[in-house]
Amino acid sequence: MNTNGLLAILDGCQNLECLELRDCVNLNLYGGLLKKRLCRIKDFKYHKEVVTVIIGDYVTNVSKYTLTYDAADKIPNWCIEADD
Repeated sequence: MNTNGLLAILDGCQNLECLELRDCVNLNLYGGLLKKRLCRIKDFKYHKEVVTVIIGDYVTNVSKYTLTYDAADKIPNWCIEADD
């Protein structure tokens, strides 16, 4: 899924209360339009596993993380929590 696909789901499901996504590599969660729509959801979680990136001789690992939004906060609180 990409950012446009997620926007289409969020626009089409105005009363969505819970959403959990895993390993959507073409997703940019930090755009203003997307963040505003995600804040309507009471329980949002996005899980991303470790990814090894190889470009020529360059090799790096992107860390595993979970992104959560707590709707009880008055101001949206986007947290990146390391998974152990």
